[in-house]
Amino acid sequence: MLFHGQRSTKETDRTKARKICDAWATAAEKARRGELTASASRKILAELVEISSGETLELHSTESWLRNWLASKKGSVAEATLQKYRQTCTAFVDHLGPRARASLGSVSPADITKFRDRLLAGGRKARTVNLAKDILNIPFEAARRQGVVLLTL
Repeated sequence: MLFHGQRSTKETDRTKARKICDAWATAAEKARRGELTASASRKILAELVEISSGETLELHSTESWLRNWLASKKGSVAEATLQKYRQTCTAFVDHLGPRARASLGSVSPADITKFRDRLLAGGRKARTVNLAKDILNIPFEAARRQGVVLLTL
């Protein structure tokens, strides 16, 4: 059974309330047509956040998040450590292929498992594979702490 009740934007500014309603209507129409993808949802949510608070909701791709994270580590870790981080992140982005340009939130534990299996199949030792997993956990945990994604891997 569908509910066709009213929803409140809880917004007192009529212009903002109308924009919020329009964004909701856009989302509902996309959902009705089966076009409400995760990417479209994030864009609509970003629009709603900007309308209601004026804040910009940053939408990070996995590739851009890892690149920015690596840049933030320069100077704060040894060069050898940074090189290992860079190798691991590059290998993971290569593993994801075009999906690396998708939202950071689209990476799942299954992606990490597949990456791990690929490294093992390539002849890497368990210790090396576990280190790669530990390295990847660092930027994903940072994203979780900053509210960029909800869960860690």
